[in-house]
Amino acid sequence: MRLRTLPIAAAILASSLATAAHAQSAAPAGGAAFGDTGGLTVEPGSLLGDELTISGALASSASAKVRVERRDPDTGAWTTLGRDTAGPDGAFSITWETDAIGAHQLRAVPDTTPATTTATTATTSSGLPTGLTTVFRPATATWYGPGFWGRKTACGIKLTRTTLGVAHKTLPCGTRVTVYLGGRQVDVPVIDRGPFAHGAALDLTQATAETIGMTQTEKVGYIRTPVAAPADDR
Repeated sequence: MRLRTLPIAAAILASSLATAAHAQSAAPAGGAAFGDTGGLTVEPGSLLGDELTISGALASSASAKVRVERRDPDTGAWTTLGRDTAGPDGAFSITWETDAIGAHQLRAVPDTTPATTTATTATTSSGLPTGLTTVFRPATATWYGPGFWGRKTACGIKLTRTTLGVAHKTLPCGTRVTVYLGGRQVDVPVIDRGPFAHGAALDLTQATAETIGMTQTEKVGYIRTPVAAPADDR
């Protein structure tokens, strides 16, 4: 990709974006904010349309039906992803063909539990296996950097070997996106325009590509990074 040098709106915007460009949140598989957190075994991320295996154990449903559900982040309603008959030890496993982009809260419940159980009850009841996974929009991604060090991007960011960010055709400068590849993710801002070749949707800076282990043109996943709610938000 060729770096564009479009005019910048304001110096203060460029300064704030430059600071944001170096803030990352790379995370390995697992952990409180990315992947399995409460008894369910599930990949921390996948691309839309992939088959995702979700497994765990529910002792109270030994040799009985178990239902695995995901919570709608907008309505709080729970949607059934699949059912399985648990083994004598309560172990179960289902496969979900991912059909909804975003971060998803998961749970397993006895299949006798009413589907109308509220989100609050479901997430605080003891003994219910829970977990988190994120479904990303698939996209072809390229990377750039060498030959452009010291030059400014279309968003007014001075590109260096450590600059974290991506180029996107339409997302506003400063928009944060989470890019995912093979169990690793990084949260970075849009700092440039492009890419304009090879059918790619994203162009990662070299530092961004290195953070997720990308060394060549790849099919990655990305979503706009959710804005965290205030701690006292009810």
